[in-house]
Amino acid sequence: HNLKPARFTCHRCGTEYVVPSDELSCKHHRCARCRARLVDVALHTNPGYHSVIGHATALGVAGKAVIATEEIVSEDHFREICREPQCRNYGSSIHCPPHSPLPSDFRQLLGTFRFALVFRFDVPTEAFSQPERREIGRLLHETTADLERLAHQQGFGRAAGYAAGGCRQIFCHEQDDCAALQDGSACRFPDIARTSMSGLGVN
Repeated sequence: HNLKPARFTCHRCGTEYVVPSDELSCKHHRCARCRARLVDVALHTNPGYHSVIGHATALGVAGKAVIATEEIVSEDHFREICREPQCRNYGSSIHCPPHSPLPSDFRQLLGTFRFALVFRFDVPTEAFSQPERREIGRLLHETTADLERLAHQQGFGRAAGYAAGGCRQIFCHEQDDCAALQDGSACRFPDIARTSMSGLGVN
């Protein structure tokens, strides 16, 4: 195959690079300025990758980046903040502590992946203390689940999405409990409710 040179932008410092076609077989390129790992060049020749990235844009995200999973930091003590001082979501659902996976388990899982797509929506800080907080959370969970489904369809069969905010307050605030915590029951919203990143130790 005659590969074209690939253009990269470092997600950490913004430096732009063009990797010559004769170096595209090398999977490990690092930014010469900050040493962050650049996206695997194989992804740039995968149509499914571009479909997922393009769909994120179509969903209206304000920013997005594909980063090496080694850039994601999961800290045990950050999860402890969910417990003390206690977050109102603590213990309320299967996707929040103490029921969600431990940071150590998440770090082990991260080690089996090379890259992650991260995205953001720009929201005024004061909105998080307003009634629309729930709608913002729903948007994050639904966007994450949507991108996860498309990734599976595009051949990334192990893709797993994580969101922000407790799903109980977002989807089941009118219910008495989290169905998934009851014996023999399942989540009421398995297609869109996702595990909170903060509960996994990600700040």
